[in-house]
Amino acid sequence: MNDKSINYKYGAVSSGHRLVSEVGLDILKAGGNAFDAVIACGFASTVCEPMLTSLGGGGFLLTREKGGQTRLFDFFSNHSGLHYTQTTGRAIEPKFLPITVNFPSSDQVFQSGLASVATPGCLHGYFYAHQRLGRLPMQDVVRPAIDLARNGVALTPFQAYAHQLLSEVVLSTPESCAIFARHDGQNGNGQGSDGKLVVKETGEMIFNRDLADFMEILAIEGSDLFYRGEVARQIADDMLSTTGFVTIDDLSHYQTIERQPLTYQNREGSVYGNPPPSSGSTLAFKQLDILSHHQPAGMLDADSQRQWLASFKAVDKWRNQQEKQQQDQQQQSPRLFSRGTTHVSVIDKEGQCAAMTTSNGEGSGYIVPNTGIMLNNMMGEDDLHPHGFYASEAGTRIASMMSPTIAVSDDGQVIAMGSGGSKRIRTAITQVLWQLLHQKRHLVDAIRQPRMHFDGELLQCEPGYEKSLAVANHWQQQDMYFGGVHAVSSHDLPVADNRREGFSVYQ
Repeated sequence: MNDKSINYKYGAVSSGHRLVSEVGLDILKAGGNAFDAVIACGFASTVCEPMLTSLGGGGFLLTREKGGQTRLFDFFSNHSGLHYTQTTGRAIEPKFLPITVNFPSSDQVFQSGLASVATPGCLHGYFYAHQRLGRLPMQDVVRPAIDLARNGVALTPFQAYAHQLLSEVVLSTPESCAIFARHDGQNGNGQGSDGKLVVKETGEMIFNRDLADFMEILAIEGSDLFYRGEVARQIADDMLSTTGFVTIDDLSHYQTIERQPLTYQNREGSVYGNPPPSSGSTLAFKQLDILSHHQPAGMLDADSQRQWLASFKAVDKWRNQQEKQQQDQQQQSPRLFSRGTTHVSVIDKEGQCAAMTTSNGEGSGYIVPNTGIMLNNMMGEDDLHPHGFYASEAGTRIASMMSPTIAVSDDGQVIAMGSGGSKRIRTAITQVLWQLLHQKRHLVDAIRQPRMHFDGELLQCEPGYEKSLAVANHWQQQDMYFGGVHAVSSHDLPVADNRREGFSVYQ
C-alpha cells in the first residue's frame, strides 16, 4: 500500500466493463460526485452487462461520505406474491421454466419464467440513493445509459460467454430474442438467413431502443412510473394472466432500506460491509477474525494453505451452527447466493467512495413490454429458498451473499471494493482484504494474487500454490470462478479484475 494519497483531478472507477467505467468517469468530469457516478454506472451496466444485471434485478450500495459517514442501501429483491391469494382466490403453485446452464465443470438446472420473478429493487434503489446523496440532475445521470442503449453496444468476449451460458433464457421469449438473438446466418446488421434463432456472439451489437425510450421518461417521472404507474399495472396484469405472482401490491409497497453497515475492526483498521439479513460480509469478517489469531505467513506455501483451509472449515462450521439456531427459531437461513452478478466501485476527488453490487440472477426471460427490461428469476433459485419456493413471507427481503465493502486502514487509506462470483464472493473479498490490511500489499498485487476457495470437499486453487495438500484441486489458469474484485483506493490506482474482464479508469 502507498503511504501518500493520490490527488485525483476527478476520481477513479472500476467495473466489469470498459464502457461502464468510462460512463462513471464522465459523470465525475461533469461535476458529479461518487454517488452520481456509481448510479450512472448502474444504469449503464444494465445495457452493457445485461445477463448479469438489470433494472429488474436487485442489489446493494455501500457509501462513505466526506465526513466518514457510511451507509448501506439495500435494494435487493423481495419475496413476491403479496396479497396474491387474497385478491385472486388462487393458491400460489409455481410452474417454472427449467433451464440448463452448461458451466465448464458441470451442468446446472435453474428455474426461470414468470413464476421465478421476485419483486425488483434496482430501479427503486438507484432513485432513492440519488435523492439522498446525488448532486447532478437525474436526467444527466441516466443520459449516458440512454445513449448506449439507443446506439448499441458490441458484445465483449466475456459478455458473449455469459449470453451463451444463458442461451435458454435468452431464447425463451420473442421479446428477449428481439434484443439478444439473431437468425442463424444473419450478419451483425440482422440481414441474411432466416435460420434458427441463436444468441449473438462476440463483436455483434446489442441494441435496446425500448430501454432507451423508457429511461428518457423514467429520468423525468421517477421510479413511481415503474412501481406505481402504468408499468406496474402492466407487470401485474401479465403476471396475473399467466404463471407469475408479482402483484400490484408487491410493486407499490417496495421500499429501499437504509441500513447501518456491518463493521469489523482490528489494529489494521476498520472494514464496513453488508449487514444481515445478507451474510457475505458476516462470513468474510468471521474468517478475517479467525485468521488474525493464526497470522499465516502468506498464502501460497503449504503451511499457509493449511491455515487458510482450517479457517474456511471453521467458518463453515460456525455458519452451520448459526443456521441450526435460526431453523430452531424458525428464522430464514442465510446460506444464499446470486449467480449473475456484477460490481462497480467509485472514488471522487473529495475522497467520497461507493461500492455497488447488483444481480439479475439468471434472468426470467420476461421483458416488461415497451421498457426493454428483463426481470429477475430470484424466486426460482433454490439456493435463495432453502425452505422451499414461495415458503417465505411475501413482501420481505430475500437475503444475499453480495458483499460491497469499504476498508479504512489505520493510516487513513480508503478502499472501496466488491465482487461477483456467487459463493466465491466472500472468499474473494476475504483474501483481498487480508493481503491489503495484513500483508500491506498494493491494490494491484492483492487482486492479481492467486486465489483459493473451499467448496466443502476440495480446496480449489489457482496456479501459484504449492501442490502439497491432498484435498487441493489445482486449476491451470486464473478463472472467473474465483470472483472478480473491482476496487478503487485513495492511495492506490484503481484495479479491475482480469478474471471477469474488468476495466478501471482514473483522472
